[in-house]
Amino acid sequence: MKRKLMGPCWIRVYDVSTTKAPVSWCKVELEVDNPKNIIRCDLVSNEGCIRPAPPVVAVSLKIKTVVNPKTNKSEIIAASAICHKKVMLEGASDEGFANMTQLSLIRPLGLSVSSVGNALPQFPRDIDEEIKKNMPQLLRMPNERPLLNRLLARSAFGTLT
Repeated sequence: MKRKLMGPCWIRVYDVSTTKAPVSWCKVELEVDNPKNIIRCDLVSNEGCIRPAPPVVAVSLKIKTVVNPKTNKSEIIAASAICHKKVMLEGASDEGFANMTQLSLIRPLGLSVSSVGNALPQFPRDIDEEIKKNMPQLLRMPNERPLLNRLLARSAFGTLT
C-alpha cells in the first residue's frame, strides 16, 4: 500500500536478484532487498514511461454438479470457461471474439449396462452430430477426472481451446 501498487500498472524495479529457491510457479522469480527499489512509473515525472495500464486476462468459470445417490457426494458433470485476453481496467474492452476463447466440457450423468454386463457412461446417440453442428467448443469426457484434468491443463497454459 505504501508503494501505491494497486491493480495493474507499470513499475520500475532496481537492484534485483534471482531468488535462491522458487516460491511460486512463475517462470521467472526476482527479489529486491528494499521495497523502495520498486517505483510506479506514472508517479514519477522524470521516468518517461507513462503508458496506459497493462491489459488483464479474465476467466469466467461455470461448474455444474450433481449429488451421486450412492456416495451422497457432489460430482462435477459439466465445466465451462470463457477467457478474455485483453480486459482494459481503465476503459472499454474490445468485446469481439478475437480476444476471447471458450472451452466447455461435459461427462455423462448416468450409467447404462453394456452387452457384456459392464456399466458404461452413456451420452445420447445423436450428441456427436449436435456438437459438430452447434457447439464446436464442447468436448465430451468419459468421467470427472479427465474433465478436470483437461480444464486445468488448458487453463494452466492459457489456452482454453
